[in-house]
Amino acid sequence: MNFSEFCSLPREEIAKQIPSSMIFAAGGTRRAAALVGIRDQDKYVKWSAEQLLVSFGLFAKYGIRHIITHAIVPSQWNETTPGYRENLIGWISGTLISEETLAAYKQRNWRETMIGIESIPEFKPVAKTLKKAFSPKAKYNLTVHYVATPTHEAHWDGISRVLGKKWKTQDDLILAKYGEAIPPIRLYIGYGKPVMSAAVCPPLLEAFDGMHCYWLQKPGFVTNEKSVLKILYDYAYTRRTWIQDKSERTAKVLNFREVISRDNILGVGVRLGPFWYPDDQLD
Repeated sequence: MNFSEFCSLPREEIAKQIPSSMIFAAGGTRRAAALVGIRDQDKYVKWSAEQLLVSFGLFAKYGIRHIITHAIVPSQWNETTPGYRENLIGWISGTLISEETLAAYKQRNWRETMIGIESIPEFKPVAKTLKKAFSPKAKYNLTVHYVATPTHEAHWDGISRVLGKKWKTQDDLILAKYGEAIPPIRLYIGYGKPVMSAAVCPPLLEAFDGMHCYWLQKPGFVTNEKSVLKILYDYAYTRRTWIQDKSERTAKVLNFREVISRDNILGVGVRLGPFWYPDDQLD
């Protein structure tokens, strides 16, 4: 099946071929805002919240039911931009539980939660408010799990306690650690350098049989439906190369000698001022 045929499938058929949960680690959001002329911090926060709704809506449209996304990562927590850290919790808290945000989620039959926030007690009232606003027992089209950590090690607190119990499955471990029944993550969409950490993929959530990763290079959020479909098509078809009988498989490399012999290295980049960008000119 080619990409055009995939795009023409009913949404229900596409949903059958993709995982029900994912990690969305948007990055370069302030850069994206600057590119559209937004420099004021309050306007940036409001714009970001709007962009997230668009991104989440595209994922939900094609069958994603759980999204794990970061509210705070260590690099943000330790930023020295004047006034940034002092206002960080206020910006995030105010956005997540604002009347506007709560109404937007309820209108779409979505749910907000906060998980893995034990090391930032200022978020406990936010988590409590969200739990009151969205009953965990109700059925939702999408649940967004916001995570926040001041250090890369913080998410590991309590792991030994959970692993010390005789849980039988990964689902048991996730429920015990995070208090949420989140399907193990098989799809990761990040930004920029191909890097992953516990800050954006908290322990125990990654599927034991692997998580397929995509790193966007356009800063900001995913608001282009075609980009989402390209990722889902790649996940569902392009990467499915395993075959049971490999007797003739290796010889087929000779058909692609020129392409496969290139010295491209995924992850090598160039500096664009203070930013990193992938280098595709190694040859």
